[in-house]
Amino acid sequence: MLSYKKIYACLAGEHDPWLFEEAKKVRVQSFGQEMHLRGIIEFSSYCGCNCQYCGLRRDNVHPRYRLSYEQILRIALSSIDMGFQTLVLQSGEDSFYSAEMIADLVAAISRESSVAITLSLGEYSYETLALWKRAGADRYLLKLETTDIDLYHQYRPGASFTHRLEMLYNLQKIGYEAGSGIIVGLPADNRDPYDILARDIMFLTKLNLDMIAAGPLIPHPKTPLAGAEFGRFDLSHRVLALLRVCNPLANIPATSAMDALGRITSGEDDPQERVKALRHGCNVLMESIPLSIESGNYDIYPTKQRQLSPFSHGMDIIRAAQNNRLPEK
Repeated sequence: MLSYKKIYACLAGEHDPWLFEEAKKVRVQSFGQEMHLRGIIEFSSYCGCNCQYCGLRRDNVHPRYRLSYEQILRIALSSIDMGFQTLVLQSGEDSFYSAEMIADLVAAISRESSVAITLSLGEYSYETLALWKRAGADRYLLKLETTDIDLYHQYRPGASFTHRLEMLYNLQKIGYEAGSGIIVGLPADNRDPYDILARDIMFLTKLNLDMIAAGPLIPHPKTPLAGAEFGRFDLSHRVLALLRVCNPLANIPATSAMDALGRITSGEDDPQERVKALRHGCNVLMESIPLSIESGNYDIYPTKQRQLSPFSHGMDIIRAAQNNRLPEK
């Protein structure tokens, strides 16, 4: 792993040419030119948590939705027909769905296909996680959002950093490919943002994760961070590249938050920042699957969108990154 001093200097922009070239080299050494496309099924926008950065937070009043077992399964099977070989089942922390229902759903998808299944459902007990693993789940994503304990408790009121970290360890014990990640640009009063991010990168690296995600803060107008500054593209790219250099074998996505920030700042639907992230060391792209029966939005952050043809859209971005060009708008 790089030293704290080297990571800090890279975050400050002192070594951009070296950093991005090194991250690309490490990715190619680990994965060749292969990049993975994954489909996300966001099946519930209800959440019992009240995180201050998230549009799904419990106290927000806006239209929400829940998909039924049959609806989720139908969308999963249609996503497999599109060409997706990995599906991510994601929701807010919604107690409406029992552990057994999720297990049955995972098992049903697994019976129909060899598709890999990632879950991103929040915090659950060891027993529940083990049940889902036995049913056929392969991976679990549980983002910390920040590894600074004070910031964690500030932005996730009522939550326990220790408990969330213990769950990550449990995921590894059970045999999941475990993933976590951070938000780039969470306000931290007058503290040094490079110091916070350097410690985030070192902390995540020591966890020996299979997946690591990082995306820029996009303040939601209905959260306590409504007036905060947007995360920065340059800093987000540096964080992703540093994560690659420090974690050669981890799956690192070029997050959709990069596109959303682009839509806000430029007013255009332009995936060039995700293309750049793939060039700079990321090896995964995630596309949200359309939900035609949806009556509300998965409103984590503003301008979040679903493409009508997510598989072809994602493959266009990947091919653009592989061929060192920008995709057509």
